[in-house]
Amino acid sequence: MAYRRMAGGPPGTKTYIRKYSQFRGVDFANDPTQVDESRSPWAVNMISDLSGFPEKRKGWKVLCDLKMSRRVNGLFCFVDEEEKKHFLAHVGTDLYDWSDHEPPYEPYVIYTEMNDARSTSFVHGGKLYILDGANYLVYDGRAVGDACAGSFIPTTRMASTPSGAGESFEAVNYLQPKQINSFAGNGTDKAYKLSATELDDDPVTAVVTQVVNGIITDVALEEGKDFTVDRAAGTVTFHTAPPVSPSKAGVDNVYITFAKTQELKKSQLVFSGNGSQKEFDLTGLQLRFDKVTARVGGAVKMEGRDFALNRAARKLTFHTAPPAGTDNVVVIQWHNGYGDRIKKCTIATQFGYGNANRIFLSGNPDLPNWDFQSGLDDPTYFPDTGYTRIGSEATAIMGYLKQYDNLLIIKEDNDQDTGIFLRTAGITEDGRVYFPLKGGVAGVGAISKMSFATLRDDPLFLSRQGVNAVSLAGSVTQERTIVNRSYFVNPRLRQEE
Repeated sequence: MAYRRMAGGPPGTKTYIRKYSQFRGVDFANDPTQVDESRSPWAVNMISDLSGFPEKRKGWKVLCDLKMSRRVNGLFCFVDEEEKKHFLAHVGTDLYDWSDHEPPYEPYVIYTEMNDARSTSFVHGGKLYILDGANYLVYDGRAVGDACAGSFIPTTRMASTPSGAGESFEAVNYLQPKQINSFAGNGTDKAYKLSATELDDDPVTAVVTQVVNGIITDVALEEGKDFTVDRAAGTVTFHTAPPVSPSKAGVDNVYITFAKTQELKKSQLVFSGNGSQKEFDLTGLQLRFDKVTARVGGAVKMEGRDFALNRAARKLTFHTAPPAGTDNVVVIQWHNGYGDRIKKCTIATQFGYGNANRIFLSGNPDLPNWDFQSGLDDPTYFPDTGYTRIGSEATAIMGYLKQYDNLLIIKEDNDQDTGIFLRTAGITEDGRVYFPLKGGVAGVGAISKMSFATLRDDPLFLSRQGVNAVSLAGSVTQERTIVNRSYFVNPRLRQEE
């Protein structure tokens, strides 16, 4: 600091210049007369450059005006598989996209049924995945869809005999009610016992690998036409016994896909058929991507097989008009309760063993201390065994921070329970990846899900004490692990709501 008297001022007036050679920002924590020479008690629109010199903040400009009074719930950016850059805005219940790279931008609506709440997203495999607390959506640069639709169907049991003895393989997918059992046909048994009972109304399908005209072929078989199903008992009975595998006896060659009744929630509309009407208006149904079935006079009718469904227009059209009757047509909307465990999440990050190849989700208000991990490189597979309860259920998970090869899990601040957990990754001798947890200090937690960031290599979050950092790499149990980074601005910061 240097002071110098300036000439040319009014008589009896002294003017001084203060020179900052290493400007370190403001100081609101001390009396203005006691502020260190490297700081200022008031620096409106001033920031420090990388060399420590003060410079004027550049201001802002309007990139896009949606001309709406609705709240902006999220802003996202991603590059699709064709290397085209997309900017998206979640405004109210609408999702906008614009692909121009120079303003003025011209946004257009690509989806209209978002949840009007703060949303989050992540990018994987050239696609953008969005969570808004009610939906789990995927955007590939062309269309928005439900990430549950077409999600991974796990093979829950393999190397099975027709009697049902076999090996457990993959876990059930939270997003997908369907699962596959694979069997080794023996040429004599017709009845095959599945790993589940109480199947739902979805058609059961089967593929049998066999020799057809001298060629090894996968033959698709249909329920009713080629086999019958006892849904309560979980048994499939083929009209003709599947043969032994043409590759080798004892090798799986029968693959049965079925859906087990899960924690399903149901809403429905009831109509009276007149014998001629085929089209029915479903405006009164909360129609999105979930499964729709119908019952006509008690008989189950399936989408595609018995009727066509236009979700955008909310129209259902039967292939054959239901007969006349009073309240004999019931259209049912099934909401997958297991899927809601993922759809209601609002926090996402990517983490894994040696690579960020798994998705971790949390923020479901019904399961505040749970987080869920995806399958390897697959955001459409969340195994029902891949959840972890982090600490006390009295405090919610608020966010994630990456710290080198660790993942910090920050919970809600309540002054009593552990607020920070450290997740690491390991691998067993047989190649199985696991994610051990270590609990940290109590009494320090986050107060906002939207206040997590990494400044260079410093993972930061907002607590009641201000902006905090986890300073010791790989440890959350030692003293002084949590360091306050906002000491000089806390008097102003704590005045904010």
